[in-house]
Amino acid sequence: MLLSLLWDNERNNVLHLAGYQARQHVLDLSSGAVLLMQRVYAAITVPGGSNGEDGLPIFSKEKVFIVFAILDALALLSSISEVLAALSIFTSWYAVMDFLYALLKRLINWPVSDILFSNKHDASL
Repeated sequence: MLLSLLWDNERNNVLHLAGYQARQHVLDLSSGAVLLMQRVYAAITVPGGSNGEDGLPIFSKEKVFIVFAILDALALLSSISEVLAALSIFTSWYAVMDFLYALLKRLINWPVSDILFSNKHDASL
């Protein structure tokens, strides 16, 4: 039954078509996550600047800055996990049946981990 689902009405291999169309989407997602990682990493020293004497951020003793730093670290961790998940799906080599099970498991775990570990703040504001 599962093997009959691998072919569409025109006898095209559905996995091949999905993989061909998904490659560009995965590359778009991973490049967006890499750009977010770059922005988060650059934004960690922006609020208030740094002290000239010891190089620490001026607001390093403020509670708001500590919350900002924690949320920036979570955003960086989320972006790194997105890139690694996309690359693991993009570069995996499985047999067809193993690929179906592994892909389903990864596609379920990927959005769940993204929702749990991503923060939706804009560090540049």
